[in-house]
Amino acid sequence: MDSSTRGFQGAPVSLGLAWAAAGGSVFASATNTQHLWHLPPSFLASETKQAWRLASGNLVFATSRELFFGAYLIYYCRVFERRMGSNKFASFVFVTSAMSTLLQIGITQLCHGCYPLASGPFGIIFGCAVPFVMDLPVSSKFSILGLPLTDKALVMAIGAQLLLTSWKHTFIPGICGIVAGAMYRVNFLGMKKFRIPSFLSKLFKRTIGKILATPVDQAGPTVNPGRNTDGSRPGTSVGGQREYSQWLAQPSPEAVELLVSMGFDRTIASRALQQSDNDVNLATNRLLEGNIQ
Repeated sequence: MDSSTRGFQGAPVSLGLAWAAAGGSVFASATNTQHLWHLPPSFLASETKQAWRLASGNLVFATSRELFFGAYLIYYCRVFERRMGSNKFASFVFVTSAMSTLLQIGITQLCHGCYPLASGPFGIIFGCAVPFVMDLPVSSKFSILGLPLTDKALVMAIGAQLLLTSWKHTFIPGICGIVAGAMYRVNFLGMKKFRIPSFLSKLFKRTIGKILATPVDQAGPTVNPGRNTDGSRPGTSVGGQREYSQWLAQPSPEAVELLVSMGFDRTIASRALQQSDNDVNLATNRLLEGNIQ
């Protein structure tokens, strides 16, 4: 799946997460305090004056290798934010992080030899692995040395590398993230109903959101090199207006329904199909990348 265009446009939560993880990780490395950021070993963190580590443990990577792989996967998370919407994605981030944290602390209570677990947004990254595998369609297939692969192979390989970077110290947080993502998918305890309070969303948009806002690409649609029935090129001015509708293919109802079933708005899905010549995979890429004119 193409994930190379438009950066973090339309994904301020993912951009904020990337900056926070990178900034926090660089700070921890520069001050040689990586060992202080992992999750606390006890539910009674407040009594040991370590409650702040419940947040830092889900944000700061302990090693540069984990930061390298994690940063790429956080960058890829933007496709889920564009699909869900920023508020719903922020709610997903909070819920999966919280559930993953509880699972990790529970495991450290049962298996003391597992402590300390690696710090970093493993719950978010591997929570997104569930919709990545289950919901995102494959755009292309290829083979290397006879081994059949898809366009998801690179992301999955990087995810596996992050999962096994420090063996059990990264493996356990990653698995907890996958479990948290699966619990969200099946709506365990009504997890999908949770939403970030509206006043917090508005506060974010008016403050940090303005800093993280990315410019919108104002480029017009690519013009079909063919000609209209009157001999003019498609997209040329007619009465002062561009009549692209004369040459855009009409989307098939089946393709529209398929994209709607995946959670996309019907009108936007129709427009994506028109601009993709009714190619469902290409239209899905456009929708996830926000590449709709």
